[in-house]
Amino acid sequence: MTQNNILKEGWYLKLHEWNKALSILEEKKDNLNTEDILGKLECYSSLSDWEKVSDTVEVLWEEELKNGIEESKGENSSDFNKNKIAEYASYASWNLKNWEKFQEYTNLIDDSNAYQKNFFQSVINIQHNEFKDAAKCIDKCRQLIDPKIKSLALES
Repeated sequence: MTQNNILKEGWYLKLHEWNKALSILEEKKDNLNTEDILGKLECYSSLSDWEKVSDTVEVLWEEELKNGIEESKGENSSDFNKNKIAEYASYASWNLKNWEKFQEYTNLIDDSNAYQKNFFQSVINIQHNEFKDAAKCIDKCRQLIDPKIKSLALES
């Protein structure tokens, strides 16, 4: 893999050229680091290829997450990666209607991403016909996102 391809892959991701970025990432089969895996998950997710997201995460969970992702980068980076991977896994499970896995992955999202966790939990509650609990989660989401929406409205 040339330095040129590495640069291209990064730019393709930033430009949302998912197929081009994915083709470069898939050439790397043996030397994937966490950044590459997150890139692949972003591509698969953006292309709505939920089966590949799910398969990739399952392999990761078995191999990498048991030992911690790239411990050498530090605990905060590892937590971020686990959180991001759990988020991709939750979206995939939801789209594949695998409710058991959806619950499992949603539980792995840490409280630093409270909006996403509450949003997913509201979907789970609706799936289980627990509408009052779902309403509480939705209210928490509204409280978390309201300041952001107000600031965006003031800026425009």
